[in-house]
Amino acid sequence: MVIMKFFYLFLMLLTPSFIFGQLPTSSTNTIQTTLGSRLVLSCYENQGESIITISHWKRELGSVVNLTVDFNNIEIEQFKRDLRSVKSKYIEWANIAQNNRVQSVEKEIPVKMVSGSSAYGNRVSRTDDVTIKPIFRVQGYKPMCIIRVCIRFYHQYQETDWLLSSSDIDNIIKEIDNVRIKQRQTEIKRKKTENLFK
Repeated sequence: MVIMKFFYLFLMLLTPSFIFGQLPTSSTNTIQTTLGSRLVLSCYENQGESIITISHWKRELGSVVNLTVDFNNIEIEQFKRDLRSVKSKYIEWANIAQNNRVQSVEKEIPVKMVSGSSAYGNRVSRTDDVTIKPIFRVQGYKPMCIIRVCIRFYHQYQETDWLLSSSDIDNIIKEIDNVRIKQRQTEIKRKKTENLFK
């Protein structure tokens, strides 16, 4: 099992150089949500197209667990629209829960979210079998929004929950735009530097 983990890590590290001809430059921003989730947003260029990755990192039973989802340009714009819809329904339901003194409930938010083009984790190889579901939860009278990401690859399965408030949803959308701007600036600078050597 340990050998397979090293093999997958080795394969993931080498794949960009085989596919792209060189290791791509990337820009990264980290978000620590108010409810404790750590999300790392990255952007890199793949054959002229920006790819946004969102990774959730957490500690579980003494080890670090991560799950990463990749989005292309079209998917990330739809993902941002989906997040806005989720936020709207979350605020509506949070008000209902507060007005009715709801102590505990969990229900899927009726928004079909784009799943991204591929995903991988430290327990699952790269796969395009990705499901992203928004969930409304009240626990001890406190509402929260959960973005549940599930990935499957043959018999392997991995799931993670992003724990969010409404302001965290706004922050994710803002940071998606920020990491794309950073990446564009990095690419412009890289090309200028390359052009010095003709």
